[in-house]
Amino acid sequence: MTLALMEICDVNRNILEIAFASNLRDFEDAVQLACAYAKNVDAIVTRNADDFAGASLPILSVQQLFEQMNNDG
Repeated sequence: MTLALMEICDVNRNILEIAFASNLRDFEDAVQLACAYAKNVDAIVTRNADDFAGASLPILSVQQLFEQMNNDG
């Protein structure tokens, strides 16, 4: 069920180049951020927002996501 709700980002050379050029310390987080930019997502939801410091899109905790969802509808 979960995969039916998700779109998978292809990790290709362009994504990896963007990740390498990022200012994130953790490469796997940098790949996630590069995919988020490529797919034009609204936000990243994570337990470790500090890992995405400097990202130019919102980084939300699960609680923040639920709060936004409740406020929007």
